[in-house]
Amino acid sequence: MIWLAGAFVALLWLVALHPGRRHVVAGIYLLAGPLYIGFLLAHTLALRDAGATEALGRNWLLLALAVAFATDTGAFFVGRTLGAHPMAPSISPGKTWEGSAGGLAFAIAAALVLGQILELEILIWQQVYIGAAVGILSQWGDLVESKLKRIGNLKDAGSIIPGHGGILDRLDSVVVSVPTVYYLVAVVFEP
Repeated sequence: MIWLAGAFVALLWLVALHPGRRHVVAGIYLLAGPLYIGFLLAHTLALRDAGATEALGRNWLLLALAVAFATDTGAFFVGRTLGAHPMAPSISPGKTWEGSAGGLAFAIAAALVLGQILELEILIWQQVYIGAAVGILSQWGDLVESKLKRIGNLKDAGSIIPGHGGILDRLDSVVVSVPTVYYLVAVVFEP
């Protein structure tokens, strides 16, 4: 109920302060943003509770976050070192196919290593599958967020973290990685 009241007030604010603009499109963005972020990040709680024990649930969440960060790190370093072929120059000019492959490789490696360290009790092929899924989808989430910035004519999504494009640039891969790991653990790999 509070969410609906907040959305109604936000829509009123939008109409009052932005006369003459395309209100339907602006309203869709206004409502879709919190749903996109809120719904997807709510999976962090579901993933934490997905384990048979509290420690296992925490470890699943750590895996999701660490593999997403490994993807970003691998894509960045491999792309800077070996990147020659732009992936989506109109959306994100700095991303390359080589960097994407590096991100995927880092994601799979991180999932394999963390699967053993965190004692997740899943098979090796499942660890590889999680690493590959997170490696691909977290990069997709990064491109979607970049596209949203291009649509809004924004260079950065905020200035909280200088030089990093804002807080959303740090969360864009996590936003899709956590639900990916949750559904793989809760639905696909469920014993």
